[in-house]
Amino acid sequence: MPFTLYMDFLSAILFLTAIFTGGGFGGSVPAILMNVPGTTAAIATCFDGYPMARQGKHNEALGLALAASTVGTVVGYALLFVILEPISRLVLKLGAPELFLIAMAGLFLIAALAGKYFWRGVLAGALGLMIGTVGMSSSGIMRGTMGSMWMLDGISTTAAIIGLFARLGDLRATALSPSSWPRVTPSISSSARPARRCCRSRTTLPTRS
Repeated sequence: MPFTLYMDFLSAILFLTAIFTGGGFGGSVPAILMNVPGTTAAIATCFDGYPMARQGKHNEALGLALAASTVGTVVGYALLFVILEPISRLVLKLGAPELFLIAMAGLFLIAALAGKYFWRGVLAGALGLMIGTVGMSSSGIMRGTMGSMWMLDGISTTAAIIGLFARLGDLRATALSPSSWPRVTPSISSSARPARRCCRSRTTLPTRS
């Protein structure tokens, strides 16, 4: 942020931390109201927040999101200050094999969350890994750019996830729109016709002879 260039170190860190924390909660607002996550962390909010908003409980959902964000931030920062030093020593010892095992564990975790569609989850995770390799690697090798300079930075994870959820919302809205409903032509049963004739005969005015 340009505003932090003229601040001292502590004020700049606190200012950026406040922006990051507020953005974490701000991403849940479109997730609850429109089923479109504002950030990648607000994906799970769509699963419970948007159904509550459709039931008219949007204020309750926003309040729960704010409370969860506040409590989670306080607890997370407290744990970060406590375990930051020992965790940093462990992270520096990780190499390529350990990072590969972590990636595979994440892939199978995605598949486990898919429930009975285990292999579909594995396929979706593998497809996500292939899309994540698009761009320039750390060694300077271009992968999957198809000769386009716009693909050198790769595909943004945030933009891809938000676009995917927004597109799914459009498809669901289109499927449930009144224009897609089957048209039903009203039909008059034969038992109702004599009643209408009787009403007409009663309302007929007498003519002069």
